[in-house]
Amino acid sequence: MLLDDFEGDTGVAFTKLTHSTWKAGPGHGGFIGEDAAVFYKDWKNPIHHQAQQAMTVTNSKKWVWPFHGAVFGYASWALVFSLREEDGYWKYFSTSGACKGFGAPLMAQCGDCHAVCCGQQAGSGLVGENLSFDEWNKHKGDIVQQSGNPQVCPPIPNAGTGHENPGKHGWNEFSANGLSFDAVVGLMSDLTGEGGNQPPIGETPPNQQDVCKFMAQINQERASPRTTSWPIFDYQVQDSSATLKLARYLDCSGVAGNFTSVVTSVLI
Repeated sequence: MLLDDFEGDTGVAFTKLTHSTWKAGPGHGGFIGEDAAVFYKDWKNPIHHQAQQAMTVTNSKKWVWPFHGAVFGYASWALVFSLREEDGYWKYFSTSGACKGFGAPLMAQCGDCHAVCCGQQAGSGLVGENLSFDEWNKHKGDIVQQSGNPQVCPPIPNAGTGHENPGKHGWNEFSANGLSFDAVVGLMSDLTGEGGNQPPIGETPPNQQDVCKFMAQINQERASPRTTSWPIFDYQVQDSSATLKLARYLDCSGVAGNFTSVVTSVLI
């Protein structure tokens, strides 16, 4: 289903995590006060900057990179989420009256927001309380359509190791107020580095034991826990398109540890 969505207009959402977040677990780590993978069981939660997660939305007809953030401690793996209406994650996305033009009122940008989409550190509302699914889908599509157009949404000039210019591959950024346990579909391996078949410069996959513990914590909180291994998708880009392929499944058979429940309700 995820691959069907990627090939169509629904698209998929993903977010890179830092090595510190993979290691410490959901709600920890992050970068500049966000991207700590704070999870909730539903979308109706107070808006906190600490819960803000930078998401990228794309499909097979675009060629955007995921965020290249080695210099900031990001790993080359991301979490992938469904954007189908029935999965409800679209309701978590932030809105703001400060956002103008195409895509408004979504707190988003077709290039990198520098963590302040529409000039704001956090949204003033949520899609679930302000927009219907059809309205969300239209505004989301407007931003995705313009993504990679440097005349409309110039990307940040330095990313990754500090010596890259994404150019037309620049990623979009949607601000979400946390992540959904039930909308997680799997893991994504970013292969948009040199040669188009390896991680971005300086990025490495997270430790497999860290990932296994991280995903076990998520699974404990799902309405319907997975009984099979998590899929891992490879993501690559070409000149004018992208591919998402099911590559393998996460093997946690040899990983030991106490997979404790994750706390999602306390934010300071």
